[in-house]
Amino acid sequence: MRKTQKILALLLTCALLLPACAQDGGGTGDTTAAAVGTAAPVETTTADPNDRSQVKDNVPEDLKFNGETVRVVSRDAPNVNLYDTVGTDNLGDYVTDGVWNRSRLVEERLGVTMENTMFSGSLSEVQTQFKALVLSGSDEFDYLHTTGNTTAGLNVYLRDLADLPYVNYDEPWWWKDANDSISLDGRTYNYIFSDMLLFCYIQTGVVYYNKTLYENAFGDPDEMYQTVMDGKWTIDKMMELTASAYSDANGDGVPNAGDIFGSIKTK
Repeated sequence: MRKTQKILALLLTCALLLPACAQDGGGTGDTTAAAVGTAAPVETTTADPNDRSQVKDNVPEDLKFNGETVRVVSRDAPNVNLYDTVGTDNLGDYVTDGVWNRSRLVEERLGVTMENTMFSGSLSEVQTQFKALVLSGSDEFDYLHTTGNTTAGLNVYLRDLADLPYVNYDEPWWWKDANDSISLDGRTYNYIFSDMLLFCYIQTGVVYYNKTLYENAFGDPDEMYQTVMDGKWTIDKMMELTASAYSDANGDGVPNAGDIFGSIKTK
């Protein structure tokens, strides 16, 4: 029960993020408006689709954890520290100060203390450290906060978050499409995404493609956009296209620098 409570407390950070950082249409920058409430989500009539000041979370006002410490582990990367886990103690940056104040609001509202520990090293090294903790039965940490490419393949080491109390993944601050897409069976949520994860905005992955090469190999280069819009752009699709785009341009029968490749890896 203690561990369930701790994990719940951290998840509530996600639910509090948008109310804590939202601005109204006039841009007043009120960082505390509507952060507390128990009513079910209601529709807002504002013209600004990003104004969620009237959307309340489902956490009871009297829910307290009596001084529990919530132990968070994350990868030691500057952007993760600043924009996701720690932030800055009111040093003048609106966003990173908002991250700091968000954590303090969670601590005050739920009666918890958030303790952050950083794993250093490469992505694979962080994975190795995390797996070792789980396999050893360690109770050292309660919550793993990290980027998607760090946690890839860790499903079996993570608990299912689909049925946590007070957490409704249909609320607007959750990224439902992302959560559903990364669920292997459409029901189990080992990873969850929400507006809490500012790092996702900072380092969003982008795929560029050579339209001339595509046209020479396959035809209309703009059909790639429709492939994405239809939800058919997958790793398998990318591998299929890049493999088919290869051409032995110098005619020596050996893949080398004189040929045309559908994709290359650069450092």
